[in-house]
Amino acid sequence: MYTPSKSGIRRSQGQPLSSDGLAKLKEHAEHQYQRALEQIKLKAWDQALKELREAIQIVPDNGEYHALLAEIYLHNGMMGMANISVRQALKLDPANSRALQCQKRLVMKSTPEKPKSTGLLSHLFGQPKTQAR
Repeated sequence: MYTPSKSGIRRSQGQPLSSDGLAKLKEHAEHQYQRALEQIKLKAWDQALKELREAIQIVPDNGEYHALLAEIYLHNGMMGMANISVRQALKLDPANSRALQCQKRLVMKSTPEKPKSTGLLSHLFGQPKTQAR
């Protein structure tokens, strides 16, 4: 097991990884990210979530990984988790287009729809009633 720390990824025993080991882990994380994208194309959202969580566990400071995670959470209706992932993605990469798009979708979903008015004074008198024939 590998754990991220401020000084880099370490093995569970506390020993730092070699640069080769770190490169292989990052490569594995990128592979998991690509698999998550493939799973999304297949509409296998739960499997995509699993792949992406593994990538984030290996490389927690990748804004694109967190942005895709937010997209998956949005699809699954998990707005709170999507919001957390969007914030993390934008913290790591403020210009990330996927994260910014997810943020807009979150705002749209959290803004209540305004009732449609049909006239100038409809807010005072309500909607006109239609008569049945």
